[in-house]
Parts: sequence; C-alpha cells; structure tokens
Amino acid sequence: AYGDRIILYSSELKKSLEQKEPASLLDLIKSTSQKYKSNEVSDFTNGLYDEIKNYVSEDNEFTMIVIELEEDKTLSTIRESKHLSKEHKFNEAIELLEDSLSDDSDNKLILYNLAKSYFKVSNFHKTIELLEKYIDQDMYNKYAFYICGAAFYQLKDYSNAQFYLEQSLRLDISFINAIFALGMTFKKL
Repeated sequence: AYGDRIILYSSELKKSLEQKEPASLLDLIKSTSQKYKSNEVSDFTNGLYDEIKNYVSEDNEFTMIVIELEEDKTLSTIRESKHLSKEHKFNEAIELLEDSLSDDSDNKLILYNLAKSYFKVSNFHKTIELLEKYIDQDMYNKYAFYICGAAFYQLKDYSNAQFYLEQSLRLDISFINAIFALGMTFKKL
C-alpha cells in the first residue's frame, strides 16, 4: 500500500547479527521500524541503521536500502477522472485532467484520457489535437488510432478517418470496432 516501506538488506547483516546477538533480525527490524515509522524516509533509514549498528560489530559491513511506496499522482488523477466520468460529470473530469496536463504537458497518460473525455462531450477537434500529440509518443495504442478515426468521422473528414482507422487495424487486424467504423467510412467516401 502507499506509504509502506520496503527494507532490503545484505546477507552480511544477518550473519554479523547472529554472531553477536541471538535476537532475530526480523524482530529487530520490526521493533525499530515501529519506533521510527512516523519519520520521513531518510530519518527512518538513519534511525534503523543506527539501531542495527548497535547489534553489529564495527568491523562488519552491511548494505541496507529502504524504499517508500508513493502514490503516482498521474494514476490517481486518471482514476478520479474515470470516477467522475462514470457519474457523467464529464466537464469536471476534463477540468481535473486539464489541470494535471498543465503541470506536465507531454504526459501521454493524461493526453490519452483527456482526449477520451473530450470525445465523450463531442469536442472532436480537441480530441484529435490531443490524440495526435499522444500518438507522436505512442504509436502502438490501437484505441488511440480508433478514437482519432472516429473523431474525424464525426467531423465528416472521411479520408483522415480512414487513415486512422487503418492504423488501428494495422495494430490489430481483428479489432471489430475499427473494422465496422472503417466499413462505415468507406460508405461515405
């Protein structure tokens, strides 16, 4: 879970601790972790290191790494925008994603999800603008090509719709939605 800390240590630590103190290394780490759990990760690591050093002879070296799991702001934003969309609060989802995009204008996950949100509110020009920027970064997302093709179709730009739908099918020849949309596009050409 976010906020959890992972402690990695070298086998030398366990060996040197067993030589000096019969106490369990795991018990020592658990009790020391509880003692320093509210500290920042660097202070936590230093406190843990200092406590363990008390049980290890000075001539023994060991390695210890502490990793703190943090929530990914982008994924959290996307999760919240999907929740808003499920409640049909598309404009709120767009606002949330636009705010996040202002912090990182090339974030492809935000670009893609924002484009899908704009598609839901029938802003096809914005959908295309964002997806073209996204596709410049990731040319292997069949859904991005499909949605872009569908947006061009809605704007009655059938030649561009054909191009993007064919790109989607290039990635997945059995993508039934793209096959159907391409068929509809051919009828309009």
